[in-house]
Amino acid sequence: MKTNITKLARRLLIFYRFRGRQGIAIYLAMVILSITLAVGLGVNLLVTSRLKIINQAIDSMAASNAAEEGTEWALYQYFNGYIDESNYLANCNVNGISGLCASVAGGGASYEVTAFMCPNGVDFCFDSVGECRDAQRIIRSNFDL
Repeated sequence: MKTNITKLARRLLIFYRFRGRQGIAIYLAMVILSITLAVGLGVNLLVTSRLKIINQAIDSMAASNAAEEGTEWALYQYFNGYIDESNYLANCNVNGISGLCASVAGGGASYEVTAFMCPNGVDFCFDSVGECRDAQRIIRSNFDL
């Protein structure tokens, strides 16, 4: 009975049929290392793609927040009389350009506000463009007072 168990155990061993042959260990090690490398590269690809998606979502939120900050800035400018109602340009005079106002919103994001006359007869229109790296979000607003 003991000899049958020993024979069965030897048959189940994967290396049993290679007994007596030289050099099989290096081939087996190469196969195992190749499989391990393939699995590691696959996991690395998944993780880096997920991190890229997360960073894009963060940039998109920062751009949206910057566009909203630009909207608030434009409303403040309008209600405090800094908008010239004859040509609807903001008198911010940033970098020598009137009507195109830009500012850094923080965190690498920035906004740019352009005020213009509305085509449908509404008093005040403006576009607030928020940007952060490759993400860009635009808020177009108009209102009648």
